Amino acid sequence: MKTTLYVTYAVSLLLLSACAAGETETLKQARTIQNEILSSIAQLDSSFTSYTNQLNGEISALIADTMLQEDTLLLKTYNISKTNLDNAYLAHAEIDNWKSTMKLLPSMEEIAKGAANPFGEGKTDEEALSGMKKQNEDLAALTKKLSELIHQ
Repeated sequence: MKTTLYVTYAVSLLLLSACAAGETETLKQARTIQNEILSSIAQLDSSFTSYTNQLNGEISALIADTMLQEDTLLLKTYNISKTNLDNAYLAHAEIDNWKSTMKLLPSMEEIAKGAANPFGEGKTDEEALSGMKKQNEDLAALTKKLSELIHQ
C-alpha cells in the first residue's frame, strides 16, 4: 500500500514538472500578469463593496433622523449620498461586466486537453502576453476612472 502511494506521488511530481517544463517563459509572464489582474480586480471589487456599505449606512442613519424632511442640510446630504450610492452601483456593474469579459489563460492541463486560446486560434504565447498586458492597461484605466467616484 505504501509503495503504491509513493509511486502515485512520484508520478504526480513527474507530471507536474513536465507541465511546468512545457510552459514557455512568455506564457509564465502572461500568467503572472493574469494573477496580478485577478488580484487587482478583487481589490477593486472589495473597495466598492466597502464604499457601497458605507453609503448604505450613511443613508440609513439619515433616513432614521426625524429632522430629514425639515433640515435642508440633512436633505442635501441625503441626496448627495443617494446619488453617490447610485453611482457606486453603476461602478460595481461595470466591474462585474469587465470581469465577465476578461480573457483567462487556460491551465497547462487544459491546454494539453486541447483548450482553445482565449486570444484567438493560432495565436502565439507572445500574442497572449500582449493580450494580458492590454487587459492590465484596460483594468488600470477602469480602476482610475472608478476610484475617482470614491474620492469625489
